[in-house]
Amino acid sequence: MLSAILVISLVHVQPGLGLNTADKKQSFEITEVSFTIIGTSNVRDWEIESDEMTGTVVFGPAFFGGGDDPDQWFEEISLRIANESLDSGISAMNSAMHDNLETDEHPELRYRLGRVDRVTGSVDSGNLTFRVYGVATAAGNDHRFMHDVDVTLQDDGTYHVSGSMDLRFTQFNIEPPTFMRGALTTDNEMQVEYSFTLVEQ
Repeated sequence: MLSAILVISLVHVQPGLGLNTADKKQSFEITEVSFTIIGTSNVRDWEIESDEMTGTVVFGPAFFGGGDDPDQWFEEISLRIANESLDSGISAMNSAMHDNLETDEHPELRYRLGRVDRVTGSVDSGNLTFRVYGVATAAGNDHRFMHDVDVTLQDDGTYHVSGSMDLRFTQFNIEPPTFMRGALTTDNEMQVEYSFTLVEQ
């Protein structure tokens, strides 16, 4: 999800992994964004997409060769997606979704990194998988969970970030949405898939 070019700011870097070692602070553009919520219902499968994301990413010293302590890989990851940017392609579903998300009071989906639990792969190979604990917020309600994040250094010096999460509406105190006066009911389970590319400015 890919028209928007968004800036992740306040990205502190240290020498290594192809970055400009003269800079103590480096900003990235985030491009080729894809954020998709996938679910099922008693009628058919459905998808909701957004290509808009803002936030802050602060890398720790381990990411740039300063050791392998899990707590040192990232100092901060905090991401936001505006509810109004979420689109199912069906206006009635969009309206019900925004109501369920309480968009007037809580206009954004949010995510923040809690801690890194485990790291596999290597900086030298350019392929790393992080098992992390994160907190997602929807309709003003937090849910803490564990998931994997893949980070790949590509040949052009950009970073490809991707992953997926299995979640449930009720984990955010949201009842699974219904449509057409209850004729269509969604299942509680949903999968969130995301990917984006970080480009050094």
